[in-house]
Amino acid sequence: MSHISSKQVYYFSKSERRGIALLLGVCAMLITYKILSISGYEQPFELSVNYASVEKAEEKAIENTVEKSVQKPFPFNPNTADEASLLALGIDKKTVRSIVNYRKKGGRFKRPEDLAKIYNLPKESFDRLKPFIQLDNQRPAYVKNTFHSERNSAEFSPVSFDPNTADSATMVQSGLKSFVAKNLINYRSRGAIFRKPEDLKKIYGMDEAQWEKIAGWVDIQEKESSKSEPLDSESRLEEKKFENKTKEYFTISINTANPDEWQKINGIGPGYAKRIVQFRENLGGFISVHQVAETYNLPDSVFQKILPFLSLDSAAKQIDINTATVDQLNLHPYISKKQAQLIVNYRQHHGDYVNVDALNKIQAFDEKWIEKIRPYLAVKSENE
Repeated sequence: MSHISSKQVYYFSKSERRGIALLLGVCAMLITYKILSISGYEQPFELSVNYASVEKAEEKAIENTVEKSVQKPFPFNPNTADEASLLALGIDKKTVRSIVNYRKKGGRFKRPEDLAKIYNLPKESFDRLKPFIQLDNQRPAYVKNTFHSERNSAEFSPVSFDPNTADSATMVQSGLKSFVAKNLINYRSRGAIFRKPEDLKKIYGMDEAQWEKIAGWVDIQEKESSKSEPLDSESRLEEKKFENKTKEYFTISINTANPDEWQKINGIGPGYAKRIVQFRENLGGFISVHQVAETYNLPDSVFQKILPFLSLDSAAKQIDINTATVDQLNLHPYISKKQAQLIVNYRQHHGDYVNVDALNKIQAFDEKWIEKIRPYLAVKSENE
């Protein structure tokens, strides 16, 4: 056995020494990193931050939070609801932006169905939200006997109004549907005047439910009470004529009398005479002396005093519903533009009317209105 020296046992070559040094260096680095990590001095290796990615992540987190916080649908007006409310209804953010952009460009939702036209809104989402859409003063049908019903009732704040002077907004605020308020104003603009609350039942579209809702808020004011109104000044002047002139017993034909003849009656001046004749011409003639009372702004006190001097001895003019145009029908104070259009449309689709009673086939027409307008309508034969 050969003798091996200690130098030979513990001797490392040059390459081995390099490998041992490298290994020791790596171990030292790992030990140092571990110590720093435990002590809280660890520094991030990547110092640059992608803020766009962070923002997207935050938006995603917000959307997830909104989705989790979506509750049962509640009444909302798509014309005024803010983004937070729309998101809370379960509408996705892209669709909410489409709604807001549509409104910014002047778009308005006039009917619940208009919301379905918004791009990106799924049909199932619209079907879910439709019962809760509340446009202006409309109330959603589902709110009966619910918490939302109580809330809407609290927002409903009717006020007393005079149908002879009130604007559309006031009447709608008091419970009248907007299209009925428009019909009322059109009716009023043709010379009609409301003398008692029940006169509002003459308005097209005024059903029993509407009437019961507003009946307690109708407050018709006496025209003579205000000294600042020119018409009231005229009324006071005519009242003096009653006092200063002796009574004359004569009558005039209300369908043929001209303005000068009307002024022969105590209480009728140039203004009243002109309006009475104009109203008569628009009607096509009176069928009753009491229709004179419907003349625009003619006080009931004046009408009651001139009533004994009025007589009816000629028939009113009639409109042939088989030949009249929409504009010709609409000239009549008792026929609105919509009613005129319905009369013509029915004739165009079903042929000429056999008689005036055929108007009853138009479901939109009320029987009372047909009876009222009947004397002014006719179905004339070719031989007449």
